[in-house]
Amino acid sequence: MSKISKCRISGKEFQISDRDIAFYERIGVPPPTLCPEERERRRIVWRNERHLHRRKCQICSKSVIAVYPKESEFPVLCEDCFWSDKWDPSEYGRDFDFGRPFFEQFRELAVIVPRIAITRAKCINSDYALNCIENKNCYLTSGADYNEDCMYGINTQRSKSCIDHYLIYDSELCYGCIDSTRLYNCVSCQDCADCSDSWFLYDSKGCNHCAFSSNLRNKSYVLFNKQLSKEEYDRQIEEIISRIMEDPDWIYKNMVKVRSKAIHRHALVLNTENSSGHVVRNCKNARYVFDAEDLEDCKYIFYGLDAKDSYD
Repeated sequence: MSKISKCRISGKEFQISDRDIAFYERIGVPPPTLCPEERERRRIVWRNERHLHRRKCQICSKSVIAVYPKESEFPVLCEDCFWSDKWDPSEYGRDFDFGRPFFEQFRELAVIVPRIAITRAKCINSDYALNCIENKNCYLTSGADYNEDCMYGINTQRSKSCIDHYLIYDSELCYGCIDSTRLYNCVSCQDCADCSDSWFLYDSKGCNHCAFSSNLRNKSYVLFNKQLSKEEYDRQIEEIISRIMEDPDWIYKNMVKVRSKAIHRHALVLNTENSSGHVVRNCKNARYVFDAEDLEDCKYIFYGLDAKDSYD
């Protein structure tokens, strides 16, 4: 039976549903004593995406880029040493003392066991990329996988030659795009898909050669949501470029106008059944999930991919 509980940190009341209780019973853990927001804070405190440090590996002394500063109590190893036989993880094993608090003993263990300097795998020429796999020639990207020649991006997948992006998929030659998929040669597009050669679009699909517009579907040569001929579109775009050179703030002022007139849906939820959250694709029975794809029977997840029967 569902119940209302009070968070022992914030004092905020939160609901534990019948489905939640059944899930906790199935995996053998007690119901949470913290509200979802406090649980989220505890998770992300362990994830460093924005602060990198230069330090030395404590086995081979090689200079490495690390997510841990020099002042860290625990040893930090380069990738080669961490995965090598130069140290034996079993040497750090110890008996558990049931007469002492768990977290006291856990901390003692945490400050002596070596940690890898930066988390990534199978990356080429991407020393400053972290929390990622199979990137090539990428710089300052995090949670971004299977990308090439990208920089300054978070949670980007299978993209090439993109800069300053957040949550874009299968895109190429893009700058400043957010929550979008399958873009080519686009600038500052948000909540868009299957667009090319376009600037400053919001919630548009299947468009090419469009700019400063919103809520477009399968359009070409549209400027400020007005249909133009190719020749007129090209002429006005040249004028806009001249204006931007003289007054860069022109972009911001006009994009605000576009966004203020746009129809905003309550959440970006696509091909999804019995789910709630924002930027959710191909999910089923997924509640309170954000930036998620291909989830089933999940809850309280931020940036989740291909998961089932999982919470928090």
